Amino acid sequence: VGDAIQTHPTNSEPRYLRDVTRPALEEGVKRAGRNLRIELVAGPLVATGATRAEVEEEIREARKSLVFTLSTPAYWPALEYHGWRHVGEALLACTREGRWQDMDALVTEEIQRTFVPAGTYDEIADVLRAQYDGIAERILFPEQGITKADLARYYSAAADRILPYLAGRPISLVRCPSGRAKQCFFQRHGGAGLPEAFRRVSVTGKGETEEYVFIDDKRGLIEAAQLGVLELHIWGARADAVDRPERIVFDLDPHPSVPFEDVRAAATSMRDALDALGLKSFPLLTGGKGIHVVVPIARRSDWPTVKSFSRAIAERFAEADPGAFVATMSKAKRTGRIFIDYLRNDRGSTAIAPYSPRARAGAPVAWPVRWTDLARTTSAAAVDMASAIGRLKRADPWRGYHDVEQSLGRAMLRAVGVR
Repeated sequence: VGDAIQTHPTNSEPRYLRDVTRPALEEGVKRAGRNLRIELVAGPLVATGATRAEVEEEIREARKSLVFTLSTPAYWPALEYHGWRHVGEALLACTREGRWQDMDALVTEEIQRTFVPAGTYDEIADVLRAQYDGIAERILFPEQGITKADLARYYSAAADRILPYLAGRPISLVRCPSGRAKQCFFQRHGGAGLPEAFRRVSVTGKGETEEYVFIDDKRGLIEAAQLGVLELHIWGARADAVDRPERIVFDLDPHPSVPFEDVRAAATSMRDALDALGLKSFPLLTGGKGIHVVVPIARRSDWPTVKSFSRAIAERFAEADPGAFVATMSKAKRTGRIFIDYLRNDRGSTAIAPYSPRARAGAPVAWPVRWTDLARTTSAAAVDMASAIGRLKRADPWRGYHDVEQSLGRAMLRAVGVR
């Protein structure tokens, strides 16, 4: 069996095993070892919360070695940990009785019936310990004692909320491998050190092509935790159409002397101004000091149009109340004012992703809120990782965001002076 597996590691037909004894099966597994891809299905892939489709795809790629492994007693202790031992026992019965045609159906049925899509905290920590040399307990937020395993737990729990805003978009990463209190760095481009879960997209501009990365699934988020990614910043466009933005961000960035209630009032004024133009907006607590007012739009306008529109809005606020607002980056002019940063709305610019942690003291999280809740919020860092998981059980504060159908029409652009 060992020789057969070494020769045909992924193509051996189950019928070849018909007359093989249990000791021979066990010896074959020992010799084949990592050629058998069950670890990707019953181990890390399950623990990191892969979808059923991902597991079934893995089975399609290595179905025969999977069936062989599931029917092999040597692997039962590992399978039992994941609640799969009964699958192995049933498949072994199939091999003894010669019911080869039942094997694929049995595996698929068990996947569909018993597969759990979200890994528990212990499972995620176990994966990190097993795969990454015991660094799961490395402290990332020293004040709170938050570890890489805790970060993985948060990303896993928040995946269904964060991925609709994150998936398919070029992203930039704030990586703090040794924790937020030590050296961190900003990574915009792909590199040899990033895992496969970080997909690549080539973007051409200004005569050169650069490679960016994006994440599409929960596995990518778990890998981000392993890399010490404490912040996820997203483009305003998706990788399949980088020149067609689908969100506008007004970043209300206050000078340290400005109280939060003034920032809150500014966000409400921005909402009202956008409402008057026929645009629905959503408030995001940045986890820092400010608020992002986010406007979803259809992928019809180009970046120059979106940037011109957002600049016109920002400048109108600054002209109407120059004592409260400024639309330029000059630090000298920002004292006592709120900078309305419209520069997020440009090709290649990024903004913090909803539900992303922040690499700041207190382990805050960039948190979406409803407008009605914003009035009761006392800080842009009101939500931290300790409270975030509990809040995920509540209703989605941005419910309906992805159903909004609106765009920058000609009349709207003319209304703010954009031709």
